[in-house]
Amino acid sequence: MKSPYLDSFEFNKNITDVKLFKVLVIPAKFHTGYVAHFISDFVTGLLNAGWYVVDSDTAINREDIQRDIFEATGINKIPDILAFYIMRKEIFLKWKSIKQLKCLKILITEDVHRKYDVTPLNDALKWIHAVFVRYPNYTSSRIIKEKKWYNFHTNYRKNKIYFFNLYHAATEEYINPICFKNKENMVLLSGSLNLPYYEIRAKAKELMGVSDKIKWRVHPGYKNVIDSKKEAIDYAMEMSKHKLAIADQGTMVDSEHAYIIAKHFEIPAAGTALLTNKKMVPYIKHLGFKENENFIAATPETLLCITSAKSELIITLI
Repeated sequence: MKSPYLDSFEFNKNITDVKLFKVLVIPAKFHTGYVAHFISDFVTGLLNAGWYVVDSDTAINREDIQRDIFEATGINKIPDILAFYIMRKEIFLKWKSIKQLKCLKILITEDVHRKYDVTPLNDALKWIHAVFVRYPNYTSSRIIKEKKWYNFHTNYRKNKIYFFNLYHAATEEYINPICFKNKENMVLLSGSLNLPYYEIRAKAKELMGVSDKIKWRVHPGYKNVIDSKKEAIDYAMEMSKHKLAIADQGTMVDSEHAYIIAKHFEIPAAGTALLTNKKMVPYIKHLGFKENENFIAATPETLLCITSAKSELIITLI
């Protein structure tokens, strides 16, 4: 990917083995002690690739961006590449000159549920060079007034922002040798049950009083997980024991789009059949998922048919 700033650097033209100074700004709480191991795995991968990681909650203390980065990394220069994992208004309040900073600036977006997510994201789009988007359609419905979102793969906007889809994936903890012979004829229910985000999960919890085919794995909470890698290993092992596991959509009531959560990739990786919300069909089909081959779609009204005792044969055949 080219940048008007990196292209202007003399070393970029004459030297091929220069090591770039690459910095990721992210709240440490998102990759240390957080239930979503994929974030920790992502950060670890960047560290192994020579990136430096700066905690946005503790390291952004003054208007002098170079000084803050120096104190956090020990390198006294402006980064060649500065990436932000989720944008927060606190960054603008301190690093007021970020718009004029001469480096390649990258933004990685996750959830944009509330105004405090959307406002700084819109501001960042005025000066960022590239955006990596976890939930393209959902994000567009939250921050763009027009009904049609950018074509992330080919669109090059007038203000020269590059857009890339960065869908979730299953970390290696889920991709292990799996025994298909001893799987339980059960549907695993896990994750948050909060409405309006997860209507299928909430309905499945309600149906536990009717169906004996649903097994509930209590959510450990998003924060204060002592070891996210161990949590991921335990979760993957539990998931792989069941014939079916529920993913669901993730959305807000005022959004026309859902988003593809990590479970859509983790469940198949664990060798378990994916059961998800009917609303997800157009989104995951776009990624190559085939209904009734790679996943089963359900609505709150049809979920009982899939999870009832009468579905014993269906589950057994999976």
